[in-house]
Amino acid sequence: MDEYLSEKEQVERIRAWLKENLAWIVGGLVIGIGGISGMNYMQARKLSIAEAASAEYSALRDSLAAGSMEAAQGHLQTLVSDYKGTPYLDQARLALASAALEEGDPDSAEVYLRAALEGTSDPDLRRVVRLRLARVLIATDRADEAIETLALRDAGVFAGAYHALRGDVFAARGETKAAREEYEAALEAGRAESVDTATLERKLAALPAESSDAS
Repeated sequence: MDEYLSEKEQVERIRAWLKENLAWIVGGLVIGIGGISGMNYMQARKLSIAEAASAEYSALRDSLAAGSMEAAQGHLQTLVSDYKGTPYLDQARLALASAALEEGDPDSAEVYLRAALEGTSDPDLRRVVRLRLARVLIATDRADEAIETLALRDAGVFAGAYHALRGDVFAARGETKAAREEYEAALEAGRAESVDTATLERKLAALPAESSDAS
């Protein structure tokens, strides 16, 4: 799942956003000169916004690479105020969440992830954010909140990954029966791109033969 938002995936999402916002320009080629002029203006404006947002995001990534969270946060604020609705804002929040975790600051990571969850219009990205947020909640001893965050009604094509992480929560709490059910559901839902079946099989094999769940 961590590979879902690799650099390649980010580029593809940004390209998709640009395509969606600029595709209508093709239709303008069949209308009058005045209309074309107006649409060309809009095209130029959209391109200008996209380029500026891209530059801001690149600067944010450079700041993180240089170890300057404060500068990166400044670039995030610019994206929030000037480029809301672009995929660069979503990716910026995820990048800052990852950086916060690397610095041992799960509270800040949670803030960024919740903002991404509320701000994105991409349903699949929202599902990925839920996975990352659940991991933060687990790491901060809020397993019940993690299970709630991993509500299966929201899982979509990531059902396997949701089941797998839910299984980890139950296994950690000694709820063997529930863990086994989740791991088995993850294997059944298993999509090669979102579920490591070999790891799941090892986790299943490591569970106690008899349930240790409280009766």
